Amino acid sequence: MADIDFDLGETASDEPSMERLVSMAKEVIETERLVEDLEDNLADLKKRLNKMKTVDLPDMMAECGLSEFKTDTGFRITVDDFVSGSLPKDEQRRDQAIRWLESNGAESLIKTEVNLQFGKSEHNQALALVADLADKGYNVGSKMGIHPQTLIAHIKERLKSGDEVPLELLGLYAGRIAKIKPAKK
Repeated sequence: MADIDFDLGETASDEPSMERLVSMAKEVIETERLVEDLEDNLADLKKRLNKMKTVDLPDMMAECGLSEFKTDTGFRITVDDFVSGSLPKDEQRRDQAIRWLESNGAESLIKTEVNLQFGKSEHNQALALVADLADKGYNVGSKMGIHPQTLIAHIKERLKSGDEVPLELLGLYAGRIAKIKPAKK
């Protein structure tokens, strides 16, 4: 990783304006490159950390036959199950997921969102009832969905009770995650 040297001071006031302009432009370009490099490094580190927490440590703990461990220095490591994700963004896959949820007792979780599209000058008409909009020729769309946390809570329950759940269809993934708590001071 490159050393970071931020010079936030003013440039010499006796320097001609065009030279200061070119110098500042070069500094902007270099700073943008540095930010991009740091963001790339951060993304790589986040992936590495996620793999250590969701694959490496849980696998090591399983090899040792442990779900919880306290180190001699006071760190406490636990491994828990997790579910994460949200309904698929693709409309066809989302509809399939909704149908699965409806046919498997989770219809009460499903919420319907209605979007109304109005022109700039149609503000007052936007306050009219949704039923009247179709009659008046407005473009009315609706979308069914479930808040991701509600969906995750429901699926966690289903998994705990041993139900088979099509995680990929629902846009979810499940696994185990290691949580490390530092020693108490």
